Amino acid sequence: MKFITFARLVLVLLIALGCRHELPYTDNSKDADLYAQNVRTLILGLTDTARGSSEPQTQIRLIVTELSHDDRPFGPYKDVYSDLLTTSKTILDRCQPGGRPDIRKELDQLTSLARKLPEKKS
Repeated sequence: MKFITFARLVLVLLIALGCRHELPYTDNSKDADLYAQNVRTLILGLTDTARGSSEPQTQIRLIVTELSHDDRPFGPYKDVYSDLLTTSKTILDRCQPGGRPDIRKELDQLTSLARKLPEKKS
């Protein structure tokens, strides 16, 4: 009987110790390279979607919104972000509701600028 009680106690202790395992927290919110990788992916995806969209301003507005924040870790890519924002705003100015202007050149420029940012590592 004492052995069963002891075994239960050991089992409870092992479960309690196992439940305390925590992964270390890494704050990546200030990592300019990780942010740049995410922005590159975002812009390439949204630009691709905008090419086939009847209302590309929807996708471009998302880019403008993201790049308009001044609390992001721009790091050494600040000039690229500035160019991306300027080009995105130009596209928005050309897009009128119900119209479909030829913005292929500007979308190509956005794609080219986004490719200056680092790629995500697999």
